[in-house]
Amino acid sequence: MKSGSGGQGTAAIEALYRGLGLLTAAFLLTEQLKISGVFLSSGAFSLSLSGPVTGYQMFGVTEEANQWMYGMNVITAFLLILDELQVIGTYITSGRFSVVVSGPLFGGIRMGVYLPETQEFFHDYQDILLKYYLNQNGGRR
Repeated sequence: MKSGSGGQGTAAIEALYRGLGLLTAAFLLTEQLKISGVFLSSGAFSLSLSGPVTGYQMFGVTEEANQWMYGMNVITAFLLILDELQVIGTYITSGRFSVVVSGPLFGGIRMGVYLPETQEFFHDYQDILLKYYLNQNGGRR
C-alpha cells in the first residue's frame, strides 16, 4: 500500500480494509488471533498476529502469562477499532501466516489505498483462507 492515493474505487477498498481491521479486532477478542511477534524497522514497529485461524496455536507458559497476553490483545483490538492501528499486510511462512498491524502510534505512517496492491493482497488472503478452510474440512466446502 502507498500512503494517501486517490482514484476510482478507493472508497470501497478503504471500507474493505476498515472491515478487515474490525474483523482482526474481533479475532483478537475471541482469541482466534494473538500477538505472536514484533517486526522492527527504522523508527517504527509492527505486531505480528497469529492463532488458530492462521494455522498457529500458542500458549503462555503460565496462567499469568496468558492473562498478560490477553490484556495486550484487548488493547491491540481496541486500537484497531479506534483506527489507530491498521492491518498493513501478511507475513507468510511454512504452514501458517500472520496478520501484521501497525500505524502512526507505532512510528509508522497511516496507510492509504493503492488499488493494484490491494487487489493482490485480497487475492492472496482469499487463497490462504481457502486452503486453511479446505485443510480443516478434509477438502469439503
